[in-house]
Amino acid sequence: MLGQAGIALGHRVLDVATGTGEAAILAADRVGAGGWVDAVRALQEWRRVLRSHGHLAVCVWATPDRVPLFGILMDELSFHLPDQRDLLYQPSALADVELLERLLAGAGLKAVRVTRETRVHRFASFDEYWQPFEAGGGRHGQLYMQLPVPVRRTVQDTVRKRMEPFFVDGCLEMEAEAFVGAGER
Repeated sequence: MLGQAGIALGHRVLDVATGTGEAAILAADRVGAGGWVDAVRALQEWRRVLRSHGHLAVCVWATPDRVPLFGILMDELSFHLPDQRDLLYQPSALADVELLERLLAGAGLKAVRVTRETRVHRFASFDEYWQPFEAGGGRHGQLYMQLPVPVRRTVQDTVRKRMEPFFVDGCLEMEAEAFVGAGER
């Protein structure tokens, strides 16, 4: 996406709703010190378009150890793709309550609050969980598909083994923690 947008050194970038914040962080690397990517500015723009007393909420994943749904795969892929480690862990870049509070308050929102939410994700089988990655879906699936087939099988087998504690009555059930930040205009 960043390549298609032509983002380069010195550019000014406004990231709006591109996901977990990872695109903005990656864009900051591309634009360098002379460029500008400001999460607060994006939140300020969102706040600007809110009606008086309107509410804004954002949701970000917690750290990988609190989101085994992705964390286990992140660990295994980073073992085989060490040069991609930062990219693999980008979905957790905003997994900090204080950082999220500062961003929301810095955007001029009032009554800022950040709460932890835990949800259970259920899959009928490991194969149901794995299918999107095997199809190259998302950043993790795309990186997974870059591996040679024998290495992909090793990653899949290792992830399956590490997920054994999460099987309940043949189904895969994993808790995943996220932070929900909110404020009002």
